[in-house]
Amino acid sequence: MTDLFRAGEELPGGVLPVDAGRAYEVLFWLPAHAALVTGDVLLGSEGGVTLCPREWLGTRDPQAVRTGLRERLQGLGVERILPAHGQPVLANAAHALEAALAPSDE
Repeated sequence: MTDLFRAGEELPGGVLPVDAGRAYEVLFWLPAHAALVTGDVLLGSEGGVTLCPREWLGTRDPQAVRTGLRERLQGLGVERILPAHGQPVLANAAHALEAALAPSDE
């Protein structure tokens, strides 16, 4: 059996699911570790993270996804990013997140 939950609803251990801006996807904020666990929306890249490829967003606008994530993640104090795909960011994670979610010309 699977227990359902909603974004923003605290889970066991104080874990907080954050809406990823993609259907049926959340990021997990682990406040005890200042760590953000990402699914498919943010991918590990050399020394940081990037927004997933545009085609993974379906009809969603990449800028709108970035803006939404910036708003929902603001003030968390992210020190580590643990992506489902790619390398973790264990240093300068707040800067890496800011860079990935900055407005883009795409």
